[in-house]
Amino acid sequence: YFKEVDGMYAYYPQLKAFSENDEVRISNDSAISVRTNAFSGNGTKESPYLINNVNDLINLSLSINHEFDAEGIYYLVSSLASNFDLSNTNFKPIGSIEYPFNGNFDGNYANFNLYLNKEQDYQALFGVVGSAGSVQKLSVTGQIYGSNNIGSVVGLNHGTISEVYSTAQVYANNNVGGIIGANHGSLSITYFRGEVDGNNYIGGITGLNSGTILESYNTAKVFGNSFVGYISGNNTGTSTN
Repeated sequence: YFKEVDGMYAYYPQLKAFSENDEVRISNDSAISVRTNAFSGNGTKESPYLINNVNDLINLSLSINHEFDAEGIYYLVSSLASNFDLSNTNFKPIGSIEYPFNGNFDGNYANFNLYLNKEQDYQALFGVVGSAGSVQKLSVTGQIYGSNNIGSVVGLNHGTISEVYSTAQVYANNNVGGIIGANHGSLSITYFRGEVDGNNYIGGITGLNSGTILESYNTAKVFGNSFVGYISGNNTGTSTN
């Protein structure tokens, strides 16, 4: 019996007598006994988990849950992978408001092409990044549609984001930014050259900022009804170009 890859875990073949047992405890024990990591690498800073393809990225997204938020874990995009087309896949944003991403993700300057079209909050490559999380060295293209706290790189950020840029089109309601929808953490070395359109708190870099923004610029068109800004729609934090 073969169990499919499930987020963080892959599985070796199981014996049907155990895997298909009517006793839940026995079938669960069977699955755990053949469980291994779905990623190559060790997840450390010295030997990070490698992201080699679209499936690895989907598995990363699925792995963030009530048991695992990736805190202290390192991920690195392989040097052999430079473009990830997620537009026609079942990819969902990495991290959610219930289970933020708290790992460390190094995109190795790869590009991620998105097509997210759901009337939901926290739509972006990373839905929600927690205070222990970091995302760096990547770009985003494509189209993102959503409701509130919508960006191309991160929807809601409490962590550290650096060396990212985007040429995506972002359309949503409130707290809409070219890079981050709402930033309560740190964002540095970034630019946006796409299009942003929303209702309230709309910005070329962030829709709302109560954190820090360093070394950023925007050359995109920004449309909104109230609290619309070239860098941030509403800035109560620090923004230094």
